[in-house]
Amino acid sequence: MANIQVFECTGCQKQFVQRKWLCPVCKGTSFTKTAEEGDGKVFSFTRIHVTSKEYAHLAPYTVALIDTPSGLRVTGRLSEEVQINDEVKCVEKDGDAYIFERV
Repeated sequence: MANIQVFECTGCQKQFVQRKWLCPVCKGTSFTKTAEEGDGKVFSFTRIHVTSKEYAHLAPYTVALIDTPSGLRVTGRLSEEVQINDEVKCVEKDGDAYIFERV
């Protein structure tokens, strides 16, 4: 299982999946980089059938919002179809994309 990269504000401990330069909660500018296990549940999803040439070899694929046990919401890609509340795990990171599979 692959880990999800997390950025935590040192001022208020708010966690983010995307890197921030300024914390929107406390306006802090210092962050630590950590990781958490890549498991969670599908919050929402869409199935992509038509895409740009760059991703045509992947189609059709699913893009989903995954809720992690710690409360983060991560965008991920799956090659299989899913339903809301399906349990998934992150199996790899492809560039900036997290790749998930159903558990």
